[in-house]
Amino acid sequence: MDLEKLVKRARFIDKMDAFTGPFAALCFQSGNEFLASVGFAVSVAELLVKIPFSVSYTRATQDYKALAFWGVKEVVINLNPEMSYMDVLPSYSLRAGYMLRRLEDW
Repeated sequence: MDLEKLVKRARFIDKMDAFTGPFAALCFQSGNEFLASVGFAVSVAELLVKIPFSVSYTRATQDYKALAFWGVKEVVINLNPEMSYMDVLPSYSLRAGYMLRRLEDW
């Protein structure tokens, strides 16, 4: 996959995360079982977008450090749902943009 497309997808994931992360955290913190299940569903939907991106990004760039970082970040967030606020950090697009610049200079 083209690296510029990967950067665009990373930006999309970060924009999605900036909304869905805090939304899921609020759902979990509401104390309502229904809203907690909505938060869980949102978290699962996020992973269904992030996992294929992470795999295609790693295949294209061989950037295993990013895969490890994103994996640990998602495990921490999903084991402690209140940590979903961490999703507002643009970790996907920052790393993809960095790698694009690095590979272009190489």
